[in-house]
Amino acid sequence: MLAILMEASIRFMNKHELRQSLSFVLGVGALSSIFAVITGLNLAENGDYDMTLLSRHQWCAIAMTGFSIIAWWQHRKFQSNSDEGTLYLPAMAGIGLLMAVTGHLGGSMTHGADFLTAGKSSSEPIKIVDMRQAIAFTDIIHPIMNQKCNSCHNPSKAKGDLIMTTKEGILKGGKEGPILLAGFPLKSNFLKRAHLPMTEKEHMPPKGKKQLTTDEIALFKWWIKEEASFDKKIAELNVPDSIQLILNKYQQVESDFAAIDVDPASESKIQALREKGIKVNTLGEGSPWLDVNLSYRQDITSDLLKELKKVSEQISELQLASTNVDDQLASVISRFPNLRKLKLQNSQITNDVISELKDLKHLESLNLYGTSVNDEIIEDLQNLSSLKQLYLWKTEMSEAGVAALQKEKPLLKIQYKLDADLFGDALLKAPMITAGADIFKDTLTIELNLNFKNVKLHYTVDGSDPDSTSSIYTGPITIHQSTQVKAIAMKEGWESSEVVDRQFVKSSIEAKSIAISPKPHEKYAGKGATSLIDFVKGSTQFTDGKWLGYENQHMSSTIILEEMTEIKAVTVSALKADASYIHYPRSITVSLSKDGQKFNKAGSIDIPVATGSTPAALKNFLVKLDASQAKFIKIDIKSQLVNPDWHSAPGAACWMFIDEILVEA
Repeated sequence: MLAILMEASIRFMNKHELRQSLSFVLGVGALSSIFAVITGLNLAENGDYDMTLLSRHQWCAIAMTGFSIIAWWQHRKFQSNSDEGTLYLPAMAGIGLLMAVTGHLGGSMTHGADFLTAGKSSSEPIKIVDMRQAIAFTDIIHPIMNQKCNSCHNPSKAKGDLIMTTKEGILKGGKEGPILLAGFPLKSNFLKRAHLPMTEKEHMPPKGKKQLTTDEIALFKWWIKEEASFDKKIAELNVPDSIQLILNKYQQVESDFAAIDVDPASESKIQALREKGIKVNTLGEGSPWLDVNLSYRQDITSDLLKELKKVSEQISELQLASTNVDDQLASVISRFPNLRKLKLQNSQITNDVISELKDLKHLESLNLYGTSVNDEIIEDLQNLSSLKQLYLWKTEMSEAGVAALQKEKPLLKIQYKLDADLFGDALLKAPMITAGADIFKDTLTIELNLNFKNVKLHYTVDGSDPDSTSSIYTGPITIHQSTQVKAIAMKEGWESSEVVDRQFVKSSIEAKSIAISPKPHEKYAGKGATSLIDFVKGSTQFTDGKWLGYENQHMSSTIILEEMTEIKAVTVSALKADASYIHYPRSITVSLSKDGQKFNKAGSIDIPVATGSTPAALKNFLVKLDASQAKFIKIDIKSQLVNPDWHSAPGAACWMFIDEILVEA
């Protein structure tokens, strides 16, 4: 597939530089196809697959391997002389066609012939509102079989000649005869296999597959003891108290969300929130429900969240991922009575917030990924009756705690962690660098924060990247000059976090005046040139009236000081918001003058173009100078002018937003 995409890029996007590496990609494809065929032939001997599907899949795979070898061989000729490699393009077309057909046949063998058209997965549990009226086999037993047994025992892959997708297949049994003996659970081969030690070859489900839980085995015993009926309702069976407790966990509590009568929020209220930098979207035309997105913001305040009270009844989805929201700020969440989806991943919340969610009777999805919650919230989560999806990866929840929660709420989908053997050590969340301001005149105190146990925070203040040999954070850091602080989180058994950095700027000089050229765009003119020297920082919202915006233009400014001063550095604050076509400058050059006529270059920096999209952010760019006396400081700032190639609108005119320009003596 990669080779086909590369060939298309060469032909339709003139990416001719890919031609030389295409032979290597085709060679790897041919070798991997050969390996797949060899392993496939070996697996076919004992896989108990449907023979018709197996035969078609096998010969399509062999044909595709042949086409892969031909494509590699012909491309080498085609690369030298396009007239010789005449079979190259037909072979590539054959690869594309056979890859689709072979893949589909393979999926049909393992998941059933109708796996693409069957609609909702049969492994999904059926929603049971009235447990007494539920059919024991259809609504309880068969869904468990679908999840734990039927991937190996279906018409396309009947291991041991056993098919468990139908009543007839279950009653017929497999090579060893019937698997059920109605009325005698302990004599039934099905449960005998389930009770074997995991190390036994005959244990079912086999090692590596999802195993039956204690509750599920108890349900099978009860059902078989009750004559293994395929059509009786639970009300018609004898249900011991121990089984009733298990069945209660399968009763789906449905919220009356659809019956809620809420008027849509007025357009004026929605617009007022948007003007305050809050992203608000309606969930479909004519729908009263709103999706509020504040993700990745580090400037959220209680006043900002209180603004959401205006539309509290209409908020259905609230996104607070990777924000500075902590327990105090998150306390307002319970005021949104109709909340269905709540995203708190990578925020600063703790266990205390979860107890406040108990009144959210419609909450269906909760994302706590990357937070410091632990097993103490299990009881609170059990009380969220409508909860269907829960994300707990990279939290301090234990496996035992998650298992206990899953046992009490078997229908709850819990995403806890990925396979460590596949993905290696889990990646730590990066620490937060916090301070009272980015700009200071004398000294500044900086703190590093990460709510995660037994993590060491290493930091540097000299611009170098921190590692295990760098200083360990033990308390607040005090700085006396412009400093770039970098920090990293480390923990044994975990992959270290990404390095985070933040530039703090000392500005002990207040400018007398400033001139800029050209004038900024009329929509983003701030308070004019004085916006650059008023010591008031803009936010990540470019509409806050504190930024000067330039579309497809460079800009230059000249700062005039009260008197001759020895200048050591200049800092320029800039904004980046990819979705709004706003990018950091390309370069900054500083020149100094004593008389305002003759300027000498004192320092410059080049700013690399981003290689991909990232959340909106602002950054202070420090230009260190060859210290010299000056009264006039000229700052030339070059824009990128157009969006980079990776952007959704490559080559379109882009913006440059500049705020404070600070001078350090």
